[in-house]
Amino acid sequence: MFTGIIKTLGTLEDLRESNGVTTFRIATEWAPELEVDESIAVQGVCLTVVSHDEKTFDVNVVAETLSKTTLGSWEKGQSLNLERSLRLDQGLSGHFVQGHVDGVGKVSSIEIDQENRHVWFEVSQEMVDYVVPRGSITIDGVSLTLARVEGPRFMITIIPYTWDHTCFATLKEGDMVNIEFDIITKTVVHVQKRLP
Repeated sequence: MFTGIIKTLGTLEDLRESNGVTTFRIATEWAPELEVDESIAVQGVCLTVVSHDEKTFDVNVVAETLSKTTLGSWEKGQSLNLERSLRLDQGLSGHFVQGHVDGVGKVSSIEIDQENRHVWFEVSQEMVDYVVPRGSITIDGVSLTLARVEGPRFMITIIPYTWDHTCFATLKEGDMVNIEFDIITKTVVHVQKRLP
């Protein structure tokens, strides 16, 4: 379980595929503190640390995850949002995030309003029911609030601090992002769809 509050960035140092499994090597200041088997959210995707040293850690990813997230398009050198799992003695900022990506969305436009960015995203029609005005959403691992909704399009206002301290600083029109909708919203919609 995570909160969507990004504390640090990592850099993709290497990726390699073997027997249907892709291993990503990520450099971060957290590397020495990590433990094997620890869950870590990378761009909003919950992954398992399989090894680490003083500078990097490795995670393994299967084809299913590559096909349903942006991980399949990652390139060496790119920055990645990182979040360690929520501890029971930790305050809850953001909202409950599972790290189970629901799908991929596209940046349709970025509007600059003084220091803020109004970013419009578009999702597939099958995800529209989960797009709730003023509801919580996770984009590339960042907990955000939906400001406006227009069918499959929605807008998020990103404050300067979040823009500068996450991978959003490199976001541009046409980019694909990992999206996870709020678990409470998904549960309510799921139950309603099953009612007679």
